[in-house]
Amino acid sequence: MTELSTPPDWATALLGEGTALVSVLAGGSSRETLLLEVPAGRGRVVARHDRGAGPLSGTPFTLAREAATFAAVAGAGLTAPALVAVAPDGSAFAVEEVAGTPETSDVALDDYLECLGRLHATGTTLAPAGHAGFDAAGVEDLALWQDAAAQLATPSPILDLAFDRLRAHGAFEPDRVVLCHGDAGTGNYLHDGSQVTGLIDWEMAHTGDAHDDLASVAVRAALNGVDLGDLAARITAHHTPASGIAFDPARHRISVLGVLTRMVVSCLRALEQAAPHTDRSIQLLGLPLMEVHLLRTIGTLDDHHLAPLDDADPDLSFAASLASATADHLTATLSSAVDHGVAAQARRLRFAATQMAAALAAAGSAPSDGSDLDGLWRAAQRRLAVLPASRPLANAPIAGVS
Repeated sequence: MTELSTPPDWATALLGEGTALVSVLAGGSSRETLLLEVPAGRGRVVARHDRGAGPLSGTPFTLAREAATFAAVAGAGLTAPALVAVAPDGSAFAVEEVAGTPETSDVALDDYLECLGRLHATGTTLAPAGHAGFDAAGVEDLALWQDAAAQLATPSPILDLAFDRLRAHGAFEPDRVVLCHGDAGTGNYLHDGSQVTGLIDWEMAHTGDAHDDLASVAVRAALNGVDLGDLAARITAHHTPASGIAFDPARHRISVLGVLTRMVVSCLRALEQAAPHTDRSIQLLGLPLMEVHLLRTIGTLDDHHLAPLDDADPDLSFAASLASATADHLTATLSSAVDHGVAAQARRLRFAATQMAAALAAAGSAPSDGSDLDGLWRAAQRRLAVLPASRPLANAPIAGVS
């Protein structure tokens, strides 16, 4: 068993004296997640705290909003952990610990689709009152993400195109509005074998089209290399009976574009708002994958085929950013390293990464390809060329998107 240690002050303020830290589940630069032992034999809880910086800072997607969603869905018996405590200022909350491990494949997918179906069957009756993104028309969520994109210091032509095509294809006009998890799929539910034990991470919950969650399942699987088989058939067999909502391939494709657009917004905001020496490699490694899938989905919706460009010249400015981020993260590693061998290795790697960043930056920026779909596709393919090992994931289809 992990040795218990002193928790941060915010956790003690939330749960009382005698609270002990069991483990750090997620650190992050914005929101940390801890497993805590609560005093007086009350068991363990999972607590989240907002440090006030990160991709969702300055947006309506607050922890108070997520806590309200937990309270609503757990109270209705929808396989979500029960809410235990919320900080008065909304900066932290805790939910009960539930058994199970995060799903990394599709072992419990069929049961998960049924759980989502039960959620969607409630319509909007469980949508928390007083929080943005839970409107009865189901149109506010995408507008919030468009506002978040508009706050980026560097405009994104890809996002401009994505929001334009979302409006053109009716994403802002769902036929049947339900409460959506908002970030459904691998990693965001716990399971024990083939059974789901808990739906977690509700910070992006919203009202909208049920296909938003089904599309999120497909996108997260594709980005993580998980083969879902015939997803449409599995949805029809497990989600539809529970929700009463028939799978619509056209709405699914539109929702896939919505999911990828939200992901790119979050990724770009994380890169812009990262604190010094924060590891930005996850965002930089994932961004080209998301962009390629997003643009290909637009092409599918617009009947405009986009073929992979395997001979694209690497975008050296993007490569410089990746090398610079590596050097920056190694600086943080050096500050916390207690092993002399690890520290020496980190110094060598930081020196190499810094030199690569400088050389690549001096080589010049990639020329602009324009803001049309083909031009944006070429630019995204050049960023992908910096990460050739990621090309199979970028070229793999998203379930339900031909």
